[in-house]
Amino acid sequence: MIWTHTISPYIFDIHGVALSWYWFFYLFDFFLCFWLAQFWLKKGQLRINEDQLFQMFTYGWLGLLIGARLFYVIAYYPSYYFENPGSIVRFWEGGMSFHGALIGLIISCWLLARKEKKHLYDFTDVLALSTAPALFFGRIGNFINGELWGRPTSGSWGVIFPQAGPEPRHPSQLYEAGLEGLTIFILVVVLSKKKNQPGFLSWSFVLAYGLGRFLVEFFREPDRQLGEVLLHLSMGQWLCLAMIASGSFGLFKTYKPIKEARS
Repeated sequence: MIWTHTISPYIFDIHGVALSWYWFFYLFDFFLCFWLAQFWLKKGQLRINEDQLFQMFTYGWLGLLIGARLFYVIAYYPSYYFENPGSIVRFWEGGMSFHGALIGLIISCWLLARKEKKHLYDFTDVLALSTAPALFFGRIGNFINGELWGRPTSGSWGVIFPQAGPEPRHPSQLYEAGLEGLTIFILVVVLSKKKNQPGFLSWSFVLAYGLGRFLVEFFREPDRQLGEVLLHLSMGQWLCLAMIASGSFGLFKTYKPIKEARS
């Protein structure tokens, strides 16, 4: 049975004071990730202390927001923001990029690692262990908002998103929630139970996300202002190909010492 999306994007809207599900999940994800990181810290699976963990999330939150917004502006909608530069700082209007958020987080972790005289992997491995559930809820937020919908489908599971027209579409936001959120979280938790070199979890996350997002993009409607960029692939897929390549190389570099130690 085809379902029409009618969910309100707001949790409440009282006399112009509103809270959207999207931003609620942003805040919820921050505390969820911090709680998970503290859980791993207490289990002795992190190579940083509690103070460094707090600093990582403080700087990381800022880096995530700046990176996600600026990358979206540059990669997805440069012409609009060039003509309307004042809109760049309006985060609440939407327009955030995961790939930009990842870059912002990595830069924040790199700066903190230099400050604390730690290795970058000491921080990025924490992110690999704790951020996948945030991706799950973030995509649920996209679904509730009725945004980032999928391509048209004739399947009975299709959803009509009124803003996208009368055609049933793939609920690609839910596909991404399952692959980018739940599946990756299970993967990194399983891998964390094995003896791995620093960075192995980080690159496993990068590779797994790249593969999952690349596949889902075949069911997701490309950004209207960009369409399919090259070779019938979307901008998101090209960015994911870069993640797949770097993740594969990074895994090779971090896993190789393990094989040499056992030979």
